[in-house]
Amino acid sequence: MSGEPGGARIERLRELPDARLAPLITESEQAGLRFVRRLAEERASGQNRFDRPGEALFGALVDGRLVGACGLNVDPYAGDPRVGRVRHLYVLAAHRRLGVGRRLVGAVVAAAHGPFATLRLSTANPPAARLYEALGFEQHDGDVHCTHRLELSGARTTEDPSRTRESYDEIAAASTERLFTELAGKPLDRHLLNRFAENVRGRGLVADLGCGPGHVARYLHEQGVRMLGVDLSPRMIDWARKRSPEIEFRVGDMRALDLPDGALPGIVAFYSLIHIAENEMGPTLRELRRVLAPGGLLLVAFHIGEEIVHRDELWGPAVSLDFRFLMPSPMVAHLVEAGFLVMERVEREPYPEVEHPSRRCYLLARSSADQ
Repeated sequence: MSGEPGGARIERLRELPDARLAPLITESEQAGLRFVRRLAEERASGQNRFDRPGEALFGALVDGRLVGACGLNVDPYAGDPRVGRVRHLYVLAAHRRLGVGRRLVGAVVAAAHGPFATLRLSTANPPAARLYEALGFEQHDGDVHCTHRLELSGARTTEDPSRTRESYDEIAAASTERLFTELAGKPLDRHLLNRFAENVRGRGLVADLGCGPGHVARYLHEQGVRMLGVDLSPRMIDWARKRSPEIEFRVGDMRALDLPDGALPGIVAFYSLIHIAENEMGPTLRELRRVLAPGGLLLVAFHIGEEIVHRDELWGPAVSLDFRFLMPSPMVAHLVEAGFLVMERVEREPYPEVEHPSRRCYLLARSSADQ
């Protein structure tokens, strides 16, 4: 997962020179914390180099500078090689509340799937505890070495983001050709977007998450809304910029947005939550709520159903994509649990010869004023 220049880029660290880690050590020790120095000392001595099977160390970089780190080890306290441990999460103070910590932990969780059945950690920091709980970790009592745990085995997880990104890169040109003008044949979509625009116009930057070629962002822009488009696929973003150069587009992941808390008055997410697995839906919606201002609006659209449609080919190119159809009532429950008030629910039949022949649902929700 990557961010635009000036934002944080998350990458796996194979080497970690002391000079890159020094700012994190200095700041953490000023706060009375020694675990970042311990990370450096254990790597230098060979005691812990995050190089055993399944282990990894991730860094957050801004303009080449390390601003955060988080590691994944075999848990030394569990006595079971299938139990992993989240280690040494630290983000420089100037880069907090921008989703950096969430993205680092997300990278650790993604790497843990497969090698590990369970992830454990220990924290005495209330903000850190809230972060882990927002990402699906549950409190665990009765173990001095573990305050939170996350069960990984048997969980239905979102497909590998690199696979999804590569697939959408392959179909970016065809997707632009097929989708960019599709709203002309979808009167209900235009009606709902018009009403959404009336409520967010003039209130600041609004995000189109999973924007694809940028057709929804373009439509809202034409209604006078200042737009930001975000998509996992760099090639899709390239096409969006070509078609709408007056709109800001950036590469990003809706599960871990490179945006400050409360930054947006509105979010639109048309057919992007269909790539989020059931067990990740809650954390993803909480991330959307994090970046919404109190009272901000969220408009989502999805296919109605319970099936998962897998495609190995789409519009010609070979792909590997899972499209998850969703049921409206469980989605309403997810939104409420994530801190939204669902104000409207609209369902419709498919528009013939315009789109895939599935029933559609639209949910309009408002972020709680109590963030």
